[in-house]
Amino acid sequence: MHPATIATVLSTKLKPPGLLSSQIERRPLMAQLAGWNTHRLTVITAPAGYGKSTLAAQSAHVMAPGAAGEFRVAWLTLDAADDDSAQLLVCLAATLAAVVPAAAAAAATAINQNSLPAALNSLLLGLEQASVPVLVVLDDFHHIRTSAVQQLVASAVERSPASCRWMVLTRHAPPAKLIGKLRVQGQLLELNVDAFRLSPAEIGALAARFDGVDLDATAIDLLVQRTQGWIAGVHLALLSLHRLAGSTTSRTAQDVLGHLRGGNRLLAEYLTAEVLTGMSDSLRTFLLQCSILDRLHPDLCRAVTGREDSAFLLEQALAEQLFIRVLAVEDEWYELHHLFRDLLQRNLRLQLSPAQLQLLYRTAANWYIARGD
Repeated sequence: MHPATIATVLSTKLKPPGLLSSQIERRPLMAQLAGWNTHRLTVITAPAGYGKSTLAAQSAHVMAPGAAGEFRVAWLTLDAADDDSAQLLVCLAATLAAVVPAAAAAAATAINQNSLPAALNSLLLGLEQASVPVLVVLDDFHHIRTSAVQQLVASAVERSPASCRWMVLTRHAPPAKLIGKLRVQGQLLELNVDAFRLSPAEIGALAARFDGVDLDATAIDLLVQRTQGWIAGVHLALLSLHRLAGSTTSRTAQDVLGHLRGGNRLLAEYLTAEVLTGMSDSLRTFLLQCSILDRLHPDLCRAVTGREDSAFLLEQALAEQLFIRVLAVEDEWYELHHLFRDLLQRNLRLQLSPAQLQLLYRTAANWYIARGD
């Protein structure tokens, strides 16, 4: 018998995040998401702090009871403990209990009898018989790493009735088994990090909500450049500026720059908790050493770190959305997000002696010299 039951699932896992009064209206982004109800699966992929959950919660809020053509929303926030087939089915049954209570109860019984296929069938049959269409939102799907559990979700999405829609929010690139067939069938809607970057106008609108933060055009442009439109970075920079005592004057680019360095405590705490902490030791060490570089190339990183698997590690960082991007001009070159690189460099300086740092820089310089650069 599986130790978990529907009653043991925390209620906080079954509710979307609350909407903040300081949120700005993002019409272009909402317009891109508007087609979710015509696709079987919507996948939203972006690193931490880009507003994935907020966007989905806004969509759920729009579909409140009484709205025309409403979908019932079944929300499930996943964590590492849910990377287990039985546990995931328990959580799905819990979030669907309000929509299809009989099917959820039958699924729970099947799970306790260790009949997982029967549990999934009960849930899907219940969704098919539901009187209203249902949207199932799986937040923090990046915690689902086991192939068998990913296959379970893929099977649930593929076999769900026509009245059911699924939305997956994840920091990592979604597994091919989940999206491959639906993409070919035109049943997949995808939003990535580029859709979530704040525009200068949106940053200006957000800044206006902070008392004492009046950014001039140059300051806003710098904020766009340094944050690359990263919502959490913009918000924390504005909060840092807001905390300046007695500040009611216009903020210049120099003011903004001073609050967007790796030493900014608010940014450092967020990136450490949300990004660095969950990273493997080998990947963290690799990125720390590579942070001395303006641009990253597999051969250059191999020279600096001594890692023969540098190309693999760069692709892993990209797949896990670790604030790294491919430079469009040359596909083999990568770039770390400015704020993430600042934090990595700061941590590297704390860990290495000046002589060790000098050796890294000299190794990188020798690589460029050997190329005639």
